[in-house]
Amino acid sequence: MYRVYREIELNLRIKPKSRIKRDKPEALAVPSDINQVWLMDFISDSLKNGRSIRTFNVLVDWASKEQITLLYIQPGKPTQNAYIERFNRTARQEWLSLNLFEDIEHAQLLATQWQWTYNNVRPHTAIGGVSPRQLL
Repeated sequence: MYRVYREIELNLRIKPKSRIKRDKPEALAVPSDINQVWLMDFISDSLKNGRSIRTFNVLVDWASKEQITLLYIQPGKPTQNAYIERFNRTARQEWLSLNLFEDIEHAQLLATQWQWTYNNVRPHTAIGGVSPRQLL
């Protein structure tokens, strides 16, 4: 059929695209207590010898925004991705980019030290300029 139409130079009927009707998106649920929603992502870096390492970051999505190291998987909405991406940027600027890791143990030691500082000392502007530990 296509060849015949092309030979006599007729246009093929173009079907209009059907539109998907979408309801208004639901507002994100705001967690009312700690440990209801956790956000997670990976960050890649390398050791001094060039070997690649990956960190698994878990962030509590609550008023405290405390960074933890527990493993829990819960599907989230794409709009929550901004929180963990913001944390990843902070982790890269304040920990990964400032250190040259000799080996995995050295990276783990510096990660633990930075995590303690992030949760206990570092002021967070999103929660009023206090650390997550002070908010609890």
